[in-house]
Amino acid sequence: MEKLITTKQKLINVTEQLLESNGVARLTTRMIAREAGVAEGLIYHYFKDKAELIHEVIEQHINDIRDAVEKLPASIGLNTVAENLENMMIITYKVQYSIAPLASSAFADNGIRERMREIIKLKDIGPKKEIEGIAIYLSAEQRLGRVNRDINPDMAARILVAYSLRSGMNDWFLGLDPDRHEAEMELKGVIQTLMRGLEPKDENSHKE
Repeated sequence: MEKLITTKQKLINVTEQLLESNGVARLTTRMIAREAGVAEGLIYHYFKDKAELIHEVIEQHINDIRDAVEKLPASIGLNTVAENLENMMIITYKVQYSIAPLASSAFADNGIRERMREIIKLKDIGPKKEIEGIAIYLSAEQRLGRVNRDINPDMAARILVAYSLRSGMNDWFLGLDPDRHEAEMELKGVIQTLMRGLEPKDENSHKE
């Protein structure tokens, strides 16, 4: 049975499809309304302007990261810390890869860029909450003795999120396959390096 979608969601889906095929410069609310099969005025019942609609398209992708962060507490003490963080990084990387063309197209338009910055500031949107969620998870694992007590959870979370986002954007720009084995291994390598730390260890600390 086909899942019914709301008019708002239909407008978001159509906008994403049109962005991919036409880009921001050629996209109009009239075009969106025609493809969605609704009156153009109905768009403004759900969104203030085209920029807000485009922003919502991007936000829906980012929700996958938020969902993953919300599930992190259920992983405390389970699997390994590295496995839990790797899963988080892979999701963040792939989401960033998927929104890179949309965000790049949107920010190439001066008017859309300024309006989206306004929306982001107004709604207090950004990776802050995701960083906080990962930091809380790491703090909990520290208390269980599964993470080095000397590591700053907030800074570790910032490193993980920043690398995932940068890597996703970079790989899209270079036209690399986000599902390739090398991408996953690179993300795992960051986790391993972070888990081990950069400071040399006292040889006596390794002795039981």
